[in-house]
Amino acid sequence: MLAPSLWIELGFATELLLKCHLATAGLNESQVKKYGHDLKRAFDKAVQTGLVLELVEDLRDLVMLLWNSHKDCSFRYMPDGKPFQSSKEVDRVLEVIGELERTLRPKITVPEVS
Repeated sequence: MLAPSLWIELGFATELLLKCHLATAGLNESQVKKYGHDLKRAFDKAVQTGLVLELVEDLRDLVMLLWNSHKDCSFRYMPDGKPFQSSKEVDRVLEVIGELERTLRPKITVPEVS
């Protein structure tokens, strides 16, 4: 079994990238915040607002894998046997998150600091 810290990091990476898409799709900060840690709702809204991703079905699978434990923070206590049993699964998850990040990168602008 893999470290719980990896589960936590993957959940937050997925959440933040989905919220990044929502922000670039025109939702304001308060609208984005309403999604909280609910990956499924954020994913559904991202698809509804035009998220196009080659691995979108894999992202949906990742969201469903992470969803309940991320939403209620039970990932911190890692019940036996959850979530990843092999590094091969993690490699696939990282591939999906990487594609999401590469898709969003051109849409992100960072304001200059004066």
